Amino acid sequence: MSTPLPERASLEQLKKQAKSLLHAAQGRDASALQRFAALPAFAALSPDAVGAAEIALHDAQSVIAREHGFASWNALREDDRRRDQGAP
Repeated sequence: MSTPLPERASLEQLKKQAKSLLHAAQGRDASALQRFAALPAFAALSPDAVGAAEIALHDAQSVIAREHGFASWNALREDDRRRDQGAP
């Protein structure tokens, strides 16, 4: 289930969330590792196997994007740009 972005979402705050998620996953935090199951590359892996994998910032950004209903970080970023420009 996705969580909609707040009306005044901050891309900087979402970037910080992705970095925090990455650090938690690298620290083998079980709840952080489970969140990576949203990504096709990690979906079939156990949390232990995800923890052993090389997780990059772009993976964490993709998790954050998918949790907010976007297919990718780029899609989330483009939506943020449209909001900043006042487009619907």
